[in-house]
Amino acid sequence: MSGAEEVLAASSIDTGVPANVLGGVLALVLLVYLVVALIRPEKF
Repeated sequence: MSGAEEVLAASSIDTGVPANVLGGVLALVLLVYLVVALIRPEKF
């Protein structure tokens, strides 16, 4: 039982970290895009 739990924890960490990084980058890009769209609407 403990072996399966360790594998499950390891796999969730492996999939969780890139997803968090990707989500953070995506949110940052979206935020920058919205700010630019507010400041210079003629570009869009």
